[in-house]
This record gives sequence, C-alpha cells and structure tokens, in this order.
Amino acid sequence: MGEDRREAEQGWHSRLGPRRSTRRKTNGRGRVSDSTVEQLHALDAGSWFARRYANTRLLTLAQALEIAKGRINLYLDCKQADPEKLVADVRAAGMERQVVVYGNIALIDRVRKLSGAQVAVMTKGFPAP
Repeated sequence: MGEDRREAEQGWHSRLGPRRSTRRKTNGRGRVSDSTVEQLHALDAGSWFARRYANTRLLTLAQALEIAKGRINLYLDCKQADPEKLVADVRAAGMERQVVVYGNIALIDRVRKLSGAQVAVMTKGFPAP
C-alpha cells in the first residue's frame, strides 16, 4: 500500500491515495497539494476501481496504521514527508516493525535517526561512491 504525505491548504496532514492529482483515482479535479483535508476526505476513491467500492474514502496515515496493526505490513512511499511527524505517527501506532519507509536519501536518513533505526527504510536513490 503506498502512502503519500503532502501539505494541504489548512496545514500538514497525512493521507493515503492519489499522488499529485485527484483526477485519476478519485472523482476530484485538481492538485492534491491545493486541496484541504476536508476536500480530500470527501472524495470518492473507489468507483474508478469497481462499483462495489463506490464512496470509499481516502485514509489518513493514522487510520491506515490503526487498520493494519497486527494484520498487514505497510510500504510508505513518501514524496513530501515531514520525517518527525512520520516517525511520530508510526511510533504512536506501535507499527515500527510493520512499516517500511521508501523515500529519498535525506528523508530515510532522518527517519532512521529519529526512530533509532527501529523503522525500516528503503532509498529511492543511490549513495555517492
């Protein structure tokens, strides 16, 4: 499951769902970064896949962690993440051993340090030789 963390008009939030645009996988129009949390939560994120998933809503990271705890592991593909808040969310949910954070080298280095190497990380880039 991919997770995308972005800033919204009304401040930082975390949610699961479409990358840059709401058009492809929801009934929304426009950029995710231009949307408020309330606007994102109001979108239908299931109809594009199948009629039986109509009215499925985007989840926050906290909601996804709560659902997944003890059931499945999560792969968090972080495009624009605040590492402090990301680690805090994962720790608050007690999911350090069920999450892998994927991101750029700077992000994963910070996540590794903040979590005391308790949250698994995977890089998008390659370190310099």
